[in-house]
Amino acid sequence: MSVHVIAMLAAILSVGIGQTLLKAGAGGDISFTRRLWRVPTMGGYALLALATLLTAFALQELPLRLFVLTSALVYPLISILSASFLKERIRWSQWLGIALIVTGVIWSTFG
Repeated sequence: MSVHVIAMLAAILSVGIGQTLLKAGAGGDISFTRRLWRVPTMGGYALLALATLLTAFALQELPLRLFVLTSALVYPLISILSASFLKERIRWSQWLGIALIVTGVIWSTFG
């Protein structure tokens, strides 16, 4: 596995965790401005910035088609992270969507 593929996968993971942290920092009875400076929110910003750098690096060698297809895995990742850490419920229709996304990525990439 090349370093560019690893960077792509790390970018996808960074986006998933970053979005989950942004959601975690968005709650509460405090002002919008104070929410922006919470630790989870700032961590989310940092991971999204890291994802941008990793994406730029990965795209130096990887075809955009591969990157865009594989980036679709961020949607199932966010759903699973939100269920695990934010205690959000995933409905059966969402599980079906997750299965379709994963199947589509595998089929398009390796099929």
